[in-house]
Formats: sequence, structure tokens, C-alpha cells
Amino acid sequence: MTAPFLLALALVAGTATQLRVGESPIGPGELLLLGWICYAALRPTLQTGPLTIRAPQFRPVAIFWLFAWVLLVAGGILGYRAGLLTTAKAGHDILALGFVTLFCLIVVIQNGMRAPEKMARVLVVMAGLAAFVLLCLATVTQNVGPVSLWFGDRLTGWSENPNQLAQLVIPTPFIAIFLAVRAPTTGQQLVLFTSLVTIIILGIMIGSDGVVVAWLAGLAAGGFVALKNMFLRNRADIATTMLFRTLVPTLVLGGLVVLAGAFSGEAGRLFNATIQQGGQGVVRLVLWFNGIAAISQSPIIGFGPGAHSGFLGPFEGKETHNSIIDWGTSTGLVGIIVLVVLLLTLFNKVWRSKSPALTAGFVALMTFMQLHYALRQPLFWFWILLITGLGFGLTAPQRKLSAPSPENGQPQET
Repeated sequence: MTAPFLLALALVAGTATQLRVGESPIGPGELLLLGWICYAALRPTLQTGPLTIRAPQFRPVAIFWLFAWVLLVAGGILGYRAGLLTTAKAGHDILALGFVTLFCLIVVIQNGMRAPEKMARVLVVMAGLAAFVLLCLATVTQNVGPVSLWFGDRLTGWSENPNQLAQLVIPTPFIAIFLAVRAPTTGQQLVLFTSLVTIIILGIMIGSDGVVVAWLAGLAAGGFVALKNMFLRNRADIATTMLFRTLVPTLVLGGLVVLAGAFSGEAGRLFNATIQQGGQGVVRLVLWFNGIAAISQSPIIGFGPGAHSGFLGPFEGKETHNSIIDWGTSTGLVGIIVLVVLLLTLFNKVWRSKSPALTAGFVALMTFMQLHYALRQPLFWFWILLITGLGFGLTAPQRKLSAPSPENGQPQET
């Protein structure tokens, strides 16, 4: 139990970015995570027998990071020769991405998510406990020492900005629901439900449109899978199958058209309001456009680590706060393609599980990453790997133990 507890504590504490040392990406969460990495890396050396990697995520994750670093190095050389590689930003990215690469590989190599539900329960409860503490503190004070709990009327907790804290709540409600349905005891269900409610309240208090949009996208995806399961439960029923393949897509498409009309009207109103008020919406759009402009100047391999967007044009050292665009400025269109292929590969494993809750959690993460540069965050990657591991656990054939081997007396997997 020590390893899951330490990992969960490290991931939750990783959102405490106000406690980092100066401008470095190192804080209590990163130090705890480094401790877990060292512990996890040393465990195989203490075991007898060959190390067997069974994690379904290993091959796509390893291939992704191999391509990623080739592109980051090639783009970095181009950016350096063009005088666009700022030492501080590039150094921050290299350190953060290197740490995340090591973390991802250790996660998929060390245990292959052999007990993903156990790890998920610990992490959800830990997140719920952190949410409860932050909510209690936020109701009685604005600051705790050097930590400012509020950004205007938005709760930031111990994070520098609300979106960093939002990573703690994006897929957590869906994972909590998944675990509660499968929990063997009423006590576990009660704990998970309490964590679920606390995390939802924290998500609301964060006041981020990104959280709301991500949750709605997750609910839509989960609802679609639930309908699919309901209508296609009996594959021999041709009429039911045809109903799902014709009526449901028609209703979904019609609903999307109605929502698109309402959204466009609301978006136009908000856009005009932000133009008049100089709000964050316009800033975000400007950063996106200038990030795309930076990609267009090196479309194949990008310009390497660092932030390459800006307010007046590209290459002002600003991030776009969009994972796809920010990744594209560093690794080009090739990097974007490799990232999309990885995410689709992992999503396919979740989709095949036919779990509405897991599908909802994965889609929520994919939606949120369009509003925040999440690829440097260990918690984001762990959510992805955890949901994939949970999904794979629903579809993988169960391994049975045969009689003990005469050589070593240990049960053999069959």
C-alpha cells in the first residue's frame, strides 16, 4: 500500500505550484514524485527472475516519447540557429518534459498497472481529501502564509492559476462513479461518493469554463456509450441494431445542430463582451492564432522546447494554453500527428471497454487539454494511463493460476 499512497500523494501535491522553488518546475509534489520514481525504479532490481512488461500502454507510450525527443532536439537546433530559443523557457520545458518522460516510462514498465482499481481508489480519495481541505481553508481565509487561495472570485487553492488545480478534478468524478459501481462494500461506496461530491464542489468553485466544457463533453461521450450499450446489448436483434445506427445518430446530430446554434449565439455575445472589456477570451484567441503562425514558419519539426507564441505576433515567449498548438510550435505537424496517434491508440483501448464512465473521463481530459498546456504535467499523463489501464482490465482475458511449478514452487500464469 505504501507505493500507491506515495504516488497518489505526490500527484495531488504536484498541483501545489505556489509552493515551487522560485521559477523552477520543482516543488513538494515533484520531490515526492522523484522519490516514488526512485523507489519504483529500484524495485525490479530487488526481485528475482526476469522483468516482464505487460502494460498495454508500453509500446505506444515508448514510441511516442522516442519520436517526441527526436523532434524536440531537431526543432531545438533549428530554433537555436534562428535565435528563437530562449534559455529560461527552453530549460524549463526540457526539465519538465524530461521528468514527465521518465515518469511515464516508469509507470508503464514498473508494474504495468497490475492493480489499476486499487491505485484509482487511493488517488480519488486523496484528491477528495485535498479538495475538502482546500475548501475548508478557502471559506475562512484568503491566504495561508505565502499561498493565495483566491484569484478574484475563482478558487486557485495552492496552485498558481485555476487551470492547474482543475487537473485534479477533470476526470475524477467519472472515475469515482466507475469505482463506486464496482466497489464491493457499502463503506467503499460511501467514501467514493463523498470524494465525488467534494471534488465536484471544488470544480465549481474553481470557476473555470474549461472545467464545465470538459465535464459536459465527458457527459455527452459517456451518455453516447451508455445508449450504445443499451441498444446493442443483444446483437442478434437486427431491428435494435438498425434503430441505433439510424435513429440515435439522427437524434445526436439534431441535438448538436440545436446546441451549435445556441452556442454560436452565446459565443458571439461573450466574444463581443470580451472585446469591449479586454477579457481573457480575446487574449486566448490571439495567442492561438500567433501560435499557429509560429507553426507555419517551421511546419515539419517546429522550433524545439519553449514558448513560441505572443500577443503581437509569434516568438514573444508566450504559451497558447492549447496543448495541440503549443506542442506543434515545439515539434511541428509531425509531433502533432504522433501525439494524436498516441491518444487515439489509447482511446481505442478505453472505447473497447464499453464503459461510459471511463470514456467520459478520457474525453473530458482531451477536451480540457485544448484549453491548457497539459503535456508537461505528470498528473495529466497519469490520468490517461490510469483510465487506459482500467479500460484494458475490463477487456483483457483473465489469467488463471495453474498448479505450482516443480522448479520453483510458484503458481504459473496460464
